[in-house]
Amino acid sequence: MLRRWPQRGLATAPATLQLQAPQRAFWSQAVEILSRLKPGDAGTSSGDKESDQDSSVPERASSSRGAKGWRPPVPGDVSFPDFLQDAGEGQIAHSKQVFADFARHLRRASDKSQAWDVVKQCRPFVVESGGLRFADVDSDAAGDKVEASEVLQMLPADSFAERTAGSNCRSMFVGATPSKGTIIAANEAVVVALLVDGLHARGQHWETISFFDGYSRERKKWLKARAAPEDTGNDGEARQGAEEQKNVADFVRTTRLWAPARSAYLKSLLAKSRYHKIVQFAREDPRNLDVACESVATMTSLLIGCRKQKDSALARLALDKMSRRNPIAVLPLTFYELAFKSAMQKKNRDEDDVENALWIARVMHDNAGYVLQPDLWFALFNTSLHLKREDCALKAFAMYWSNFRSLHQDNFRRALRKACRLSYPDVVLTMVRQWLAAIGDDVDAEAKTKVASFVLWEMLSSGHPMSAITEMLAIMDSSRIEATSAVLQRVAKMMLDDASSRLSPHDTIKDSLEFWKARSSAVQNSVYVMYVLLQQCLERGWLDECELVVNEIVERRLPGVPCNSIVKAMVANEERERFENSVSMCEVLLESLSRPAFKTLNQQFFEHYLKALLCLGRFAEVREQHARLKLGKRFPKSTAIAVALRDAKAQQM
Repeated sequence: MLRRWPQRGLATAPATLQLQAPQRAFWSQAVEILSRLKPGDAGTSSGDKESDQDSSVPERASSSRGAKGWRPPVPGDVSFPDFLQDAGEGQIAHSKQVFADFARHLRRASDKSQAWDVVKQCRPFVVESGGLRFADVDSDAAGDKVEASEVLQMLPADSFAERTAGSNCRSMFVGATPSKGTIIAANEAVVVALLVDGLHARGQHWETISFFDGYSRERKKWLKARAAPEDTGNDGEARQGAEEQKNVADFVRTTRLWAPARSAYLKSLLAKSRYHKIVQFAREDPRNLDVACESVATMTSLLIGCRKQKDSALARLALDKMSRRNPIAVLPLTFYELAFKSAMQKKNRDEDDVENALWIARVMHDNAGYVLQPDLWFALFNTSLHLKREDCALKAFAMYWSNFRSLHQDNFRRALRKACRLSYPDVVLTMVRQWLAAIGDDVDAEAKTKVASFVLWEMLSSGHPMSAITEMLAIMDSSRIEATSAVLQRVAKMMLDDASSRLSPHDTIKDSLEFWKARSSAVQNSVYVMYVLLQQCLERGWLDECELVVNEIVERRLPGVPCNSIVKAMVANEERERFENSVSMCEVLLESLSRPAFKTLNQQFFEHYLKALLCLGRFAEVREQHARLKLGKRFPKSTAIAVALRDAKAQQM
């Protein structure tokens, strides 16, 4: 028995157009008369007349045209044969051969509308070299013009299904006519499938779509009348008995178009950009989805439709089904990218789209070894954050962190910036940890410093909590990554702002010094940190706390001193007449500084130091320090030092 029909041919043919009801009745009678008088011309004349009418119809088939061009109602004088149960094997074999010739004619006919014009009348016909023509079984057989066993008749698919219930006949059967003759009954679903396949092969896509849609509308009416939904296993079918369920399943199967026709329809929809109908076609019947997953061409059509209609759930389902059907095959990268874009190029993406995109990205990597393009990966990461799905963002990052060293470096920075600006500190810190674990020693210290400082800067700019900043510094400390000076300045200022809201200035500076002391390995330029803290003390008016910073410099024996900032503090003390504070800071520095650090003290430092001693009346110390430090030799052109020494000598006389 025939099961499948290959696609053939490339040509064009005009579409059919149904006559109005009064005209149909008239031409039905006329055709019957002509078939008796001149059998060879009856079918042709009818087909030519309708073909002439079709030539004036525009190429694009609208939905209204598809409805008019479909099979007319069965005439009242037409009777259908009954299923012949006791047909012999030879008779059945001959009938199959005749039906095969008919199918071959439908595939090869250049004008398929002429064949359909004859067949759609549901009257007996025969296949001749010139085409199809109507036949009268009794008159033709009596005149020896044709064997009765070579006469065919197309039955509407619902009538065919009713007559073949309980049998395995799906395409044709040997039927018994009321005149006790035999006739070959053809299933309308098979005829339509052959014509749809042939029209698509000839590039007549609008006709293919119109033809398929016309039959589908009729079939839906039949199924609705029998309460037989397309998808199996619904509540209505579950309540039916076992026998009724079998009958319904047989009816659905008998009236369903063959897979090649559905494949042709799917590809024609793509050719004419009917993307919404592609998605509708795949969703209305699970077997349609099976057809779409049979080949690369049909799968491509479906996934393009999913992308255009932004149906990520259907794209995911199709990928899963095709992967299960081809477990050892590697699907093309295009499949995965189309499915991914159906989720990520949607304007109003939701959490389901993110889940689908994440699943597609994971499957394409695990099953085929593909890696998402950087822009597509960033779209997934970005969408996850906007939808507050931190878990999805981290899953997406975890899939591709090993590629950030080469392929995704720019997008890695983009992802970090996005996470910082959307205030997701946990995501940022996890990403940095995974990145550092991945690169190891393959990236130099300068590159690490740039990335870490970039992250800190973005976190500070986005107002992340101090706890997140502290944790980021701890990560840098453990990896011995140095921060840039600009970042250190902003971090120190933010820490003071945060602590000053709940602590006194003294405790604020003390806590800050302890914090930076514990992370000295991450902040190698400790002199700069001391400079920043002194500047902040001066700006905030915390002059007494400047001495705490100076003591920290001495205690840590730093290789340098922020001398200018210390001089500014001494000037501020002079304005307040707090000379003893200036002298105290200077004495601590002079007693404990190392030789390299001592060399960083400039002329202004010693001028204000001697001035403070002079104002306190400690004239002997002025002369003593001038001699011990060799200030005259070191700064011979300093007028202030010379005047201080002269005044001290004058006061001692």
